[in-house]
Parts: sequence; C-alpha cells; structure tokens
Amino acid sequence: MKKKYYAHSLKDKTEEKWHLLEDHLVKTAKKARSFTGNFDSGEWGDMVGKLHDQGKYPESFQKKLHAKSGQDAHVEGKAKRVIHSTAGALYALQEYGPKGLPLAFVIAGHHAGLADKEDLKSRLDAQGDLLEKALACKIPGKILSAKTLEAPAFLNNQRIKNNKDKKRRKRSMEFWIRMLYSALVDADFLDTEEFYDKHDKGLKTNVRSAGNNLSELKTEFDRYVDDLSAGSDDTPVNRTRAEILKACREEALSLQGVFSLTAPTGSGKTLSAMAFALEHTLKHKLERIIIVIPFTSVIEQNAGEYRKAFGELGRDNLIEHHASLDPVKEDHRNRLACENWDARIIVTTSVQFFESLLANRSSRCRKLHNIPKSVIIFDEVQSLPIGHLIPILDLLKELVNNYKVSVVLSTATQPALAQRSTGIGTQFPGFEDITEIVPNPEKIFDVLKRTKIVWPEKTDEPCSWEALAKEVRQHKRVLVIVHRRDDARILTRLLPENTFHLSRLMCAAHRLAVLEEIRNALDDKSIETVRVVSTQLVEAGVDLDFPVVYRAFGGMDAVAQAAGRCNREGNLLPEKGKVHIFVPPTRPPRGTPSTAYSVSETMLKAKPDIDPLLPDIFDSYFRRLYMTKELDAKGIQRDREALKFKTVAKNFEMIEDDGSEAVVAPFGDAENRLDDLRKKGASRGRLRSLQPFVVNLYHNEIRLLEDAGAFDPTIKDTVRAILPTHAYLYDKVLGLVIEGHLSADPATLIV
Repeated sequence: MKKKYYAHSLKDKTEEKWHLLEDHLVKTAKKARSFTGNFDSGEWGDMVGKLHDQGKYPESFQKKLHAKSGQDAHVEGKAKRVIHSTAGALYALQEYGPKGLPLAFVIAGHHAGLADKEDLKSRLDAQGDLLEKALACKIPGKILSAKTLEAPAFLNNQRIKNNKDKKRRKRSMEFWIRMLYSALVDADFLDTEEFYDKHDKGLKTNVRSAGNNLSELKTEFDRYVDDLSAGSDDTPVNRTRAEILKACREEALSLQGVFSLTAPTGSGKTLSAMAFALEHTLKHKLERIIIVIPFTSVIEQNAGEYRKAFGELGRDNLIEHHASLDPVKEDHRNRLACENWDARIIVTTSVQFFESLLANRSSRCRKLHNIPKSVIIFDEVQSLPIGHLIPILDLLKELVNNYKVSVVLSTATQPALAQRSTGIGTQFPGFEDITEIVPNPEKIFDVLKRTKIVWPEKTDEPCSWEALAKEVRQHKRVLVIVHRRDDARILTRLLPENTFHLSRLMCAAHRLAVLEEIRNALDDKSIETVRVVSTQLVEAGVDLDFPVVYRAFGGMDAVAQAAGRCNREGNLLPEKGKVHIFVPPTRPPRGTPSTAYSVSETMLKAKPDIDPLLPDIFDSYFRRLYMTKELDAKGIQRDREALKFKTVAKNFEMIEDDGSEAVVAPFGDAENRLDDLRKKGASRGRLRSLQPFVVNLYHNEIRLLEDAGAFDPTIKDTVRAILPTHAYLYDKVLGLVIEGHLSADPATLIV
C-alpha cells in the first residue's frame, strides 16, 4: 500500500482527516503561480510552491506531526525542531545551479525569513544531507519535475552597459526575490488556512471571499461626489475643487506612470485623488488602490471620508492597516485583509508600506505580491524621510517600471523628486517622468490664496513664551503650532484654562477625542473662544480651520502646511486669514527639522517677502534640503545589491530611532485592557488593543518613573504600564506630565 505523507495534522488522531502533503504542495503551487502571474513569473511561482515543503517527506518530520498534532506542529521552532525548508532550497540549486538561487532564498526563508546571502550559503552547506533524506522518500514526479525557468522579461531586457546598470539589475533581482517570497508565503498560509478552516466552519475562507469589483465602487463613489458638488455653495473654493476633480478624471485616462497632484490644502485632494485612481484602475484593468499616509493623526480622518463616499460598499472593500488601529473596534474582515492586503482599497501608513517592502519576515511580506497592478496614492508626499529617500525612490521606480503600478504624488508642497543634475557632477536619482494632473497649478494656488504670511522682522531674536501668550490671548479663535511637546505644555499653561492642547504626550485615543472636540467647537458658532496649542501633528492633512494661526519658524513646507489650517474653507474672503511666523525660545529638534529651519532662514534672508504658498518655491527649497543631507544614510542600496535581506530589514526604519520607548498611559479603558492582559497573558490582539493608549517617553523620563515605582511590576516583561497609584500623572489636558515629586497618590493607597 502506498505510504501517505502529511503536511499538517489535527488534534484528532484520525489520519484520514489530515492534510496530505502532495495536495498541499500542488494547491500552494497553483496559488503561487496565480500570484506571480501578475509580474510574469508564473513558472517560478509554480516551482517554489511545489518545492517549499519537500523536507516534510522524511520520517523525522512525519513523526513530529504524530507527536505534536495541531497547527503549530509544522513550525520550525527552536525546541526539538525538524527543519523542513532546507531540502527544497538544496534541490533548486542542484537542478538549476546559480539560476536556482532565487528559489533557494524563497524556500529556505518561508518560515525563518529571507536571509543574508552569506548566511544562506552557510546554512545550506551545513544541512546538505537533508536533501538526500527527502529524495529517499520517493517524492512523486509531478512534484520534482524540473521546468525550464527563465527570468521575467523585465530582468532579461535590462541592458548592462556599466557598473551603474549592473547595480540597478542586482536591485531589480533582489526586489523580484521579495515578490516571489511574498507569493509563496501567502499561498502557503492560505492553503493551510483552508485546510484548518474546513474543521472550523469556514469562517476565514468565507470572509476572505467578500468584496465588490472596482466598477461598482466607482459608481457609488461618483454618486457621492456628484451629490456633494451639487449641494455645495457657488464659491471660488468650491469652483476650484470642481476643476481639480475634473482634471483628475480626465488625466486618469493617460498611460500608467508617475503623476503629481499639486494643489493647495483644502482643495479636495483626498476625494479627487480617489476619483483619479478609480478611473485609472478601470482604464488599465488594475486590481486595487493603495493610499499611503504619513501620519496616524490623519489616516482615520481620511479613511472616514472614504467610508462615507463608498457607503455600505466600504465595509467589505476598504481596509485600514496601521499601528494605532484599535482591534476592539476593527472587524474580522479587516484583520484578515491586513494580513495580505486582499482588498480593493487599502489605507495604510508610510511606515507600514515601505518597511513591508524591505522586510524579511513572512508576516510582513505576504502582502507584497498584491501591490502589482495597483494605483498608489502618496498623500503628503513631502514627508518621506530624507535619510531613506534614494532607496524609497528606487523601490517606487521598480514598481512603476516592472510591476504595472501607477504612483500619485499628492501634496500642496511638492518635493523635488524629478531626475536631474545636482550641479556637482552627479545625478539626483529621481523619477524620469512626472505628469502633473492639474494644468497650471500656479493659477489654482493664486485663486485659492486664502491666507497672508506675516514673517518675523528678525530670525535671530526669539520672543518669550509670555510675550507670545499675551498676543495669542487677543484672538478668540486661534491655533498655535510649536516645535516641541514641552513647548506646547509651557504655552498652554500661560493661556486661559479652556485652551485645547495637542501633543504626543497624549496617547492617540486622547488626541483623537480632543481633535473631535475642537472640530465640534469650531462648527458651533455659539462657542466664541477656541484656542488650540499644538505640536506639528495638526499639520499635513488634519482638517481644522482657524482665522488666525501662529507657527514657530521652521521649514518652508511646515509654514505652508500650517497655512492650510487657516481660512481653509475661504469663509473670510475677500479678507485673508493671518499666519504669524514667530521665532520661539527653543530650536526645532535635531535632524531634518533643524536643517529645514536653516534652509528657510537662508531663503528668507535672500528674499524677505518670499511667499511659501506658491508651488514653485518648493522645488528650490527641497533641492537645497536634499543637498544638505545623506539620502541613503544606512547604505540600504549597497546591502540590497549584496542580497542582504536580513540586514536591510534591520536597518531600514522609516521613523528614526530617537531613543524613546512606549508606555501605556492611564487613559480611557486602558486599565480594563491591561487587566485582561494580566489575567490571560500576552497575545497579539491584547497587545494591539493597548496601542491607542501608548505614549513614547525618553530614557530619562522612563528612569524617573521607574525610580518612583510608577510601573506595574507584574507585566514589566511584556509592557510598561503606569499603575493606578500614579494615574494622576496623566493630565486631562496635557497628557503625561513628568515633573515634580512623582510619589504615589495617597488616596489610592487607602483600602
């Protein structure tokens, strides 16, 4: 009787119900072939699918399934592990030689993660006997049948003229391996999930199959936008918004490529960019739309606007994927779709998007194969981290050139991302072609000029917080934006008690609640006084509208973004809102904010009446800014060319490590969620449920709280959380305030 081999087992010891290995390999190969077909690599997907679990044939693995049944039995853990991912990698190299290296990377890493090339070589050399053991099991011929494999045309067609071209091809190969890896791990996860799902009422499989086509989504969206336009007053702002929307719909019929949407803050870019994306996806038979937003303070606002536009269809077709998403509020479909971005519309953060592109672990990478054949909208694109700008641009060019992706760069302060000479004998490696969606954006900016910038007379004479507070008190509705969270606290305390405060010393749940309170107060005309002091978190997309804004001197882009919170709806026309730029007692934080301050200071001295609300200013500003910074500070491109996947993942961080650490603040129902953690132990869901209540503190602040005994010792190995005895440290206005004597609140010690 033919021996049966299994890929996965159940706690039920009845083997007839177990997952046959041959079935798993064939079905995984079919899925992987489908996924890789989107980038002309179907044969490669088929092969990695068939070979990935070849190491499960030997008796050592089959015994493990019997000894430890269930979903975790096949995982390559540290304790009593049976390595099953090496045999297929060795077979790929045996059959295909150097051409099999991409297969070897992908197969060997489908549990452990993509390795650095030298580490992979050492591992395969050390585990060479595992292939022999697998082949001794008489693996079916249809699993081992070697096929002629040719790299996709976009790799074969790259002409190598010089060393620069050679490096570019190496990076293309590196990225292609990532895409193969993504296709395999997702196919593997999905087939495994389907097997276990049959014994669990099909809950996951049924939910994954939900969704509508993009044509239906476009119909619903167009109805919403057209109704919105029809119900709007005939004002210059609304007429201009209509022009931008029309331009987006028309330009969407163009060929795929890189587009810029340059329009002032408050001109309707959020909906207009989506209109472009929907039209463009249908024109070119694309599969999804991905919106990438730099700040979590904006992402829920924009996602909410999209949900309104898509109505009921938004529930099954739009997912949010970001760190601050509260799992208590998200639904089952969103959780599943976030695993692999199998949805029509994804709203995510810059951190999630780019760190996934250069990750090496299966959980982060399984979504990547769903990025090809999409429109990607980068909202507030000027916020891309300068220290990683070269690898970021290279990744985007790779997606556009080889993976049927179109990119939209959307902002009021368009950065200088076009390819050009630097003037010092080198080329800035930007986009070769960028198509501006809005014809004559300068005219749009002129029509929508709703504010006047008032510069300080001197940039070397700071004003005191007391003097600034005195001036701010003269205004009933006013927003003040400062550099640092300490600045925000100091100034708030100098203003009347009803002043709103926003900074990252408040947890995300607190900030969102205060933002909503501010919006409601601004909408309520019976509320005469609305004063807000904030750090930069209200800039770049947060929908607030004040007649007067004060902004600490900084980069030209920051000044323009602050102006976007002033007279946003043009209600003061023909008058203009006032944006007062002041020089604070403190300098901006080190790094890009400090450099941007210096660049702006130089430009202002050269032209005292410079207008940062005109789009042509920013090409010059960003060119200067990029000239002062290292654009690949961690050598990411060099390590990509050397196929150092693990090293790249470790070194590529979108948010520069500033030495801060997360602390769970005593706000809202954080204590209830912490109690759940204490009783049931750590899990991904329970830890994520705490994310909305996290505040990041610096090491010196952490030490002060530790010395005061403010952290819960029972969960210190899992999270840092402030005890109820020190809950008074979290101020209802200012957030977490660490100053003075930090002893426990005596009232909490009385039983």
